[in-house]
Amino acid sequence: MRKPKTFLKILLFLIFISSFIQPALAQVPAPSLQLKDAVTIAESALAKANIDMSKYYIYSVVYTNSSGGQFWFFTYKTIKPSVSQEIHVNVYMNGKTEFSGSFFLRSGY
Repeated sequence: MRKPKTFLKILLFLIFISSFIQPALAQVPAPSLQLKDAVTIAESALAKANIDMSKYYIYSVVYTNSSGGQFWFFTYKTIKPSVSQEIHVNVYMNGKTEFSGSFFLRSGY
């Protein structure tokens, strides 16, 4: 007879714990910088870096988070396969940008 009570106690404890974990996981703040504005910022930053973007297209955009804050993560790929196939641009909610990707490794940035 003790087994059903023990099982019930464990089940209630797990439900209790999950009620705290679930809301914490769901609380990712919405972006304060709209995607269309982030595209403009990314393209302006790439132009200032004198990168010929006529050979690239936006392959993907993801809204993500890091210890530095939330940012839009852009991946640009070359239209034709090449050695420097990808450019990554992080556009943070305050408008700050960071570059990475094979283009920058090969170009000495």
